Amino acid sequence: METYIITLKWNGGDTAKYRKRFESRDLANQYGQHLKQREHADELFVSPLKSVLAVLMNKAEISTKPIPVL
Repeated sequence: METYIITLKWNGGDTAKYRKRFESRDLANQYGQHLKQREHADELFVSPLKSVLAVLMNKAEISTKPIPVL
């Protein structure tokens, strides 16, 4: 069983995210389609939580600044 994040997007840019555990990606997609019909969303994204976290970590920017000496 794996945790998936289901993201619904609307034309206006609004999003709704649902986090739930499923046996397979197919079941997660079926649930996402059910939500899409119920919520009237324009786009649907289903992704495993692990993948989403990896993408967020890879996109993180690291910045270093010297501390001025007073």
